[in-house]
Formats: sequence, structure tokens, C-alpha cells
Amino acid sequence: MAEQAFALEPRDDRWQGPLISEHGAHLLLVVKRQPGYLPEFNEVAARVASDYRFEQRQRQMREAEARLVSKYRIERCYPPPQSASGSGPCATLADRW
Repeated sequence: MAEQAFALEPRDDRWQGPLISEHGAHLLLVVKRQPGYLPEFNEVAARVASDYRFEQRQRQMREAEARLVSKYRIERCYPPPQSASGSGPCATLADRW
């Protein structure tokens, strides 16, 4: 479908298609075509730095969460299925999965 979509010429006044993909039929309104380019680093430096800081915070939060969770025994109280090895109304996650 991508080849078909990129082959379409811009036409402000007319939807084009249908183009068929694995997700169904699509109509496209192509109003402008602009060539892609590789930006200079200074054009994207602020975004790269922001994304890096965000990923670092996410990693730190996952690590902190894992440290906290490792200190506790997690139980879920529910009637266990017939095949569960846990006994009584509460079974540990290890018993459940």
C-alpha cells in the first residue's frame, strides 16, 4: 500500500483510492508532497536530549518499582481454580501462574 500511496499525485479537490491494505480499504486526500530530508543535528538536538532524559527517567522508575516490589510478597485473594496449587481463598501470584 505504501508504494501506491506514494505514487499518488497531490489533488486538493479529490480523494483517491481505495487503496487496499491488511487493515481494509483506505481513501487518501493528498494535498501536498514534500521530499524527506536528513536534518542537521542542531535542528534535533533539543528533542534528542529531551527524549534521552525521558527514557532515563522511565528506566529509573522501572528500576525503583522493581526494588520496591521485590520487598513484598504479593497475594491475590480470589477463589482459586480447581487446578491451582494454592490452598484457601488466597493464593500467591506464583501459585496462580
